[in-house]
Amino acid sequence: MNGRVLPASVGRFEGWLIRVLARPWVWVAAAGVLLIAAAAQAGFDDRFLMSIMIVVPVAFVVQLPRVAAVLVVFAALGWFFPQAEPMPVAAGTGLLVVCGVAAYRLTVPEICLCGGLFLVNAVTPFTDDEPGAATYLLFAVVVAALGFGRLLRDRSTIITQHQALATAHLSTVHEHLLLADRTAIARELHDVVAHHISHIAIQAETARYTTPDLPELAGIRFAEIGDSARAALAEMRRILTVIRSPVPAPDGHATGRSEPALEPRPGLDRLDALVAATRGHGGEVTVAVSAAATPIPADTDLVAYRVIQESLTNARRHAPGADVHITVDHTPDLLCLTIHNGCRGSVGPTTGTGIGLGTGIGTGLGLLGMRERVDAVGGTLRHGYLPDGGFTVAVRLPLRPDR
Repeated sequence: MNGRVLPASVGRFEGWLIRVLARPWVWVAAAGVLLIAAAAQAGFDDRFLMSIMIVVPVAFVVQLPRVAAVLVVFAALGWFFPQAEPMPVAAGTGLLVVCGVAAYRLTVPEICLCGGLFLVNAVTPFTDDEPGAATYLLFAVVVAALGFGRLLRDRSTIITQHQALATAHLSTVHEHLLLADRTAIARELHDVVAHHISHIAIQAETARYTTPDLPELAGIRFAEIGDSARAALAEMRRILTVIRSPVPAPDGHATGRSEPALEPRPGLDRLDALVAATRGHGGEVTVAVSAAATPIPADTDLVAYRVIQESLTNARRHAPGADVHITVDHTPDLLCLTIHNGCRGSVGPTTGTGIGLGTGIGTGLGLLGMRERVDAVGGTLRHGYLPDGGFTVAVRLPLRPDR
C-alpha cells in the first residue's frame, strides 16, 4: 500500500503552499492588499467602512476563525452599514476567503447557520430592499466558499486516515517479515544444535555400557549428561513448535498468533528442581527465599527463573565446582534476585565479555539475553566481579505495572 495520494510534484507544491499559508504575515499582507483595492474602488464612504469590516478579519481568520466569520457575515448582510451597496469586489473577495478558511475549522451546524442567514437574506433582505439577483448571487458564492472549505477539511481527514492505514500496513508487514526471520533462525538453530546435542546424549549412553570397569559415580554422571541433553532437545522443540504453530480462532481458522505455551511456563515454583539439577553437576548451591508479599506476574516470574537458570549455567561453565548462593527477596513492589558464585576456577576472569570465571572465553550472549529479558519487564540488571574473584548478578524486577 502506498501512503501517497497525490503525484509527487503536486504533493511537494501542496506542502510548500501549506507552509506558506501557515505564516501569519501572509494573511496580514493579503488583508492589506484587499483593503487598498477596496479604497481605490469605493473611496472613503460606507462601502469602504463595510470593506474594512470584511477585509480586516482576513488577517486573523486562521487564528480566530469564529470571530472572523461573525464579523464578515454581519457586515455582508448589511447589519453594520445598511446603505453600503453594492459590495466592492475586494470586499467580496475577502468574504469568500474568510468563509472558505473559517469553514475548515467550523463545525457543520455553524456552517449551516452561516449559510442559512444568507439564504434568508436572499429571500427577504435584511436591508429591507427587494430580493433580486444580487442577493441570490451573494448566497450562492458564500455557500460555495463554505462548501469548498468543508471539502478541504474532509480531504485532509481522508488523507490523514489513509496515511495512518498505510503506516499500520507497513508495520504489520514488518512484523510478519520479522516473525518469518525469527522462525527461520529458530529452525536453523534447532537443526544445528539438535544434531550436536543428540550426539552428546548418544555418546553418554554408549559410554555407560561400553566402558569396561566404569565406576558407579561415573555411570551416574553419564546418565545425568544424557538426561540433560534430552531435556534440552525437548525444550528446544517445544519453543520451535510454539513459534510455528498458530492459535486457532473460535471458528476453527488460524489467527496467525502463536500459542503462549504448550505447557505451564517455568517460574520460581520450579526453582528447587533447577537447583537440584545443578547440584547434580557438582558444587554446592544454597538458596534463601523470603515469603512472597504480593503475587508475582507471570512474565516477571518467567524472567526471574531464566535469570537464575542462566546464572547457574554460567557458573558451571566458567567456575566449575564453585559454590553458588542464590537470594530471592520479595517486597511489596520489587522482586530482588542475587546470584553469587565463588572462585573455584583455575585462573581469574575471562578475557572476553562473558560472565563468570575460569579458562573459557565468554561471548557475553548470556548477559545480553538476561538484560533483554529484564528490560522487557522494566527491571534493572547489575553484574560484575568481586574482590574475592567471584561474580555476582543482581536483578530488580518490578511487581507492579506502573513502576
